[in-house]
Amino acid sequence: MSEPSMLDKTFNIIMKRMVESGQAPHYTEIAAELSLSMEEGRKALHDLVDLFSVKHFTMRLDPNYFSSGLYMDSFLEAVTQLGKKRTFWSP
Repeated sequence: MSEPSMLDKTFNIIMKRMVESGQAPHYTEIAAELSLSMEEGRKALHDLVDLFSVKHFTMRLDPNYFSSGLYMDSFLEAVTQLGKKRTFWSP
């Protein structure tokens, strides 16, 4: 089994904290848990924000969202760009 990527680890930290407390961690907390500098922690969080801000997620209020595959292409493109290695995020 391959080592989880930084994106996978960051996602795991955020989801774990959300379940435990109902609040997302600050990027400084992410950096501390991953033993990163503050700037690296901010970048790790920013990568996830980029992933979840593609049309696939932002257009879910569209009445035809579930009946249309229009937004899946943008999501798969974003995942492909982020998943340069074989990770959870690779399609």
